Amino acid sequence: MTAFRAGALGPKGGTGTPAEFAGSLAAAIERALHDLVQTETGSAPFPLDGNGPDARARRALFVAVSQAVLGHLHDHAADGLKVVDRLGRPCTVTIAVDPS
Repeated sequence: MTAFRAGALGPKGGTGTPAEFAGSLAAAIERALHDLVQTETGSAPFPLDGNGPDARARRALFVAVSQAVLGHLHDHAADGLKVVDRLGRPCTVTIAVDPS
């Protein structure tokens, strides 16, 4: 099973998006914000590649939000997620969260 992955900033420096960030929930949030702002304004608000100080500062917010969301879902799955089969019988759900 693939775990939900909040993402991380990865090492400073370099020219591309760190592997720790790529493909994560935080990266999806960054992309969604970028696309929404571009749709509304007609211009790209920030580059999606790179690992400079501006990108890292922005991504720190997305990583923190992702960690909080996934942690909350993990901690409260029994309270907030009710999964039933097609006959209405309760099923067990496991939420796997990658701690990195």
